[in-house]
Amino acid sequence: MSINRIMENPSVKTALSIENLNYSYGSKSILKDIDLEIPSGEFVIVLGVNGAGKTTLFSLISTLLLMQKGEVRICGHSILSERTAALKNIGLVFQHTTLDMDLTVGQNLTYFAGLQGLAAQDVIARINDVVNLVDSRDMLREKVRRLSGGQRRRIEIARALISQPRLLIMDEATSNLDVKTKKVLSDRIRKLSKTANTTILWSTHRVEEINDKDRVVILHQGEIYDDDTSEGLRNKYGKPLETILMDLSR
Repeated sequence: MSINRIMENPSVKTALSIENLNYSYGSKSILKDIDLEIPSGEFVIVLGVNGAGKTTLFSLISTLLLMQKGEVRICGHSILSERTAALKNIGLVFQHTTLDMDLTVGQNLTYFAGLQGLAAQDVIARINDVVNLVDSRDMLREKVRRLSGGQRRRIEIARALISQPRLLIMDEATSNLDVKTKKVLSDRIRKLSKTANTTILWSTHRVEEINDKDRVVILHQGEIYDDDTSEGLRNKYGKPLETILMDLSR
């Protein structure tokens, strides 16, 4: 069965719902009263300078940090009261590589599929599905250490998709990649949100990764500063996103 068909579920209309989310380190407030709703199949960028709270937000959604105040629901499941059901819907791609460099791409994906509890007879078909989605089928026998940074990132995306997540979380996933590779990857991820009905939540501080029609949530000093399309924000403030971000960083 195709991964595209498996992921489709019209009954799940909201992939991510966040209500009154707050988080502090000691006396320092990191996130303040975050409210956010993302429909299924939507591509959303969380934009903010370093220190805006993006990684803390993503760590709370994925339960890498424990909640202090607020509610997060993933496909209708609360991460507080239905943690296992909620996390089954998440795929994660973070900034730093976590692949085993001495294994081949196929071995990395097979190992992860086993950790996800896939039946042995389903593993090969699932791996073929995800490498096709990121156009990396020809890399299966390559050792990870021989791949470029962009190729490794594509494999990490493929690995995150093995569990068939409805929500793919990408935290600064294109950092340390060249401009051309970033463009190729961002285009593939946008396509993925349509072809696999996967909701994409992508954090970045680089405006060159953003298209006019992308929904952009600007996070500033732990608060949602604005939420609109890139084009809408530019028209509203009368300046490009880069300038808006520079003004906020002063």
